[in-house]
Order: sequence, then C-alpha cells, then structure tokens
Amino acid sequence: MSNGIVGIVQVDKKVQCGSGQRNGKHDDERNQRNAKKTCDGGRREHDTKKNDKYLNASLKEKVEIIKELTGKHEVKLLCRVFGVGRSTYYAALKREPGKRSVENIEFEKMILKIWTESKKRYGCVKIQKMLSNKGIKAGVDRVLRHMRKMNIRSIVSKRFKKHSKEADKTDRPNLVNRRFHADKPNQLWLTDITYIRTAKHGWTYLAAVLDMCTRKIVGWSYSKTMTAELACDALRNAWKNQGSPKNVIIHSDRGSQYTSRDYADLTQTLGFTRSFSAKGCPFDNAPMESFNAILKKEEVYLNSYTDFDTAKIALFDYIEGFYNRNRIHSAIGFVSPAVFEAAFVG
Repeated sequence: MSNGIVGIVQVDKKVQCGSGQRNGKHDDERNQRNAKKTCDGGRREHDTKKNDKYLNASLKEKVEIIKELTGKHEVKLLCRVFGVGRSTYYAALKREPGKRSVENIEFEKMILKIWTESKKRYGCVKIQKMLSNKGIKAGVDRVLRHMRKMNIRSIVSKRFKKHSKEADKTDRPNLVNRRFHADKPNQLWLTDITYIRTAKHGWTYLAAVLDMCTRKIVGWSYSKTMTAELACDALRNAWKNQGSPKNVIIHSDRGSQYTSRDYADLTQTLGFTRSFSAKGCPFDNAPMESFNAILKKEEVYLNSYTDFDTAKIALFDYIEGFYNRNRIHSAIGFVSPAVFEAAFVG
C-alpha cells in the first residue's frame, strides 16, 4: 500500500511546487487528476489502477490510510490527496465506535477463544453450538462470516479413497451391515488400527475401540508393531474401562490381527460376538474410519513426533483429555462423549 500512496503524494507535491501562487478550486481539481496519473517516471497501468483503488476508497478506509502515513507526510497534504477535509478527518479520529461495532469485536473474541481452545479443530457449526451453550444467540452464517473476516477455519483433512466392494465368500458375518446405532452403551463397539509416523521409530500403530452409542473411545493401545496382541490389548482395556460388559458386538475389518486365533479366543472369553466388514470396504466401518481421520487432522498432521514416547503422550492427551471429555459431537446432540455417557449412568 505505502509505495502506491507515496507515489500519489509525490505527484501532489510536484504540482504544489510548480503551481506557485496558484490556489483554489481549479488547482485542487488539477491536483486530484494529476495524482491519479502514472507517477515516479512512468509506472505501469496496473500501478495506476492500484492508486485509483486507494483514492476511491471509503471514508473510513481513507482515514485509516491517512493515519498510517502521518509520520511521513503532513496531514494537510494527505487530506488534499484523498479529498478528505481536515475537520472531517479529525472528527473521524475522535468518533467512538458504534454499539454494533463493539458487539462484533466481543463476538469475534469469543469465536477466537473457542477456536483456539479446540486447537483450531472446530468449524462454524461447532463454534455456534458452543456459543449457544453459553447463552449467546447467533446463527451459523454469522459465525462463518466473522470467521472468514478473521481468516480462521477448521483444519481440513483428506478423505480416504473409496474401495470397491468385493463379494463376501467367507463365513465371517457382517452383523452390523452399516446400521451404526446402539440404544445404550456397550451394545456395539467398532475397532480398527491406524498408523502414526515418528522420526526415531518410524511407523507406530494405534488400535482403538469406539462405542457407537456414546461415540467414546472406550479403549486403546499403542505399539511399535502391528500384531494381534495390539488389537487384543485395546479390546481388553475397553472391557476393563467399561466395567466388564457382556454380549457386546465387536465389529472390525478383516485384517490379520482381527482374524487371528488369539483375538478370536479373547472375544469368546469375554462373551463378545464378532462382526466383520466386507473385504476391502471401509464404509462398513465408517464411524471408526471417521475417528481415525479426525485424529489425523486434529492432532497427528499438526505435529511431528520425535519418538514413540512423545507420540504416546500426545495421543493420550488428545483421546483422554480432549476427544472423550471435551470434544462435542453432532451425532450425540453436540455434547462430549463423557457427558452423553453420564446421562445413562445417572
């Protein structure tokens, strides 16, 4: 901005020096025309258009530009260049912001606070719900408008690729069949393993178990190797955390960890019924895939983990500290899994 404005001011100075004693309305008009012309030895056309943008700005914008340049040029000259009366300029400086402007400033502070506390994870819908929970009435469109003004947005991740569904010729049934619903906790659990990259130990692996009623991660395990024991540890942790429930349907893909003898024996011992996705079809385990995607975009992709232990601490903080206890979910009425689960316990 400064270079274009400086050019305009320089032209106006030249006009003033060359005009001598000539003053008045005609000189002012001539100065305005000259200020809009190409300056500093023949600037290109796009520079002139840039200058026109400043000269045709609103009064509020012109006052801000003049205020910014007062350290380099006289106010009288700047007001002449922009066609703003000095009395008008000084009056604008003293004018108090309106009630609406003050409300918008406070509103944006609240949006920024919620967005920051969610570590940039919340978009306009969740921020609007959080504001509503605080008793602040505002539509999603208004929140979105102010977020765009502040140039902030929810973190976006890549979608997983669609895979073709192959014919199922095995004896492993799909009891869920994409009916991802449970009337109460510990009826239907989903589980899966995802990859976490570390600088020192390379690929590491997180196995998690998701309750379809509460959307809570009821159990998880983290390891340097992707084995059947990893899947078993996550399931055992879920079983312990939830008070040793019986007759749970546990749904997974057909990975070797979930079709292993060790995993089959564990589910039988716990009194669980196994269910499997069709081969190569992640949509049969969509909510679990969704959690993995959320974990990646809200935590993993934002950080670089030096080693296994560093990543484990970060995963614990995200799952137990944020996801289960504080992150609101649209599927359960925009409350956290912990709050939603407490309604059943109470």
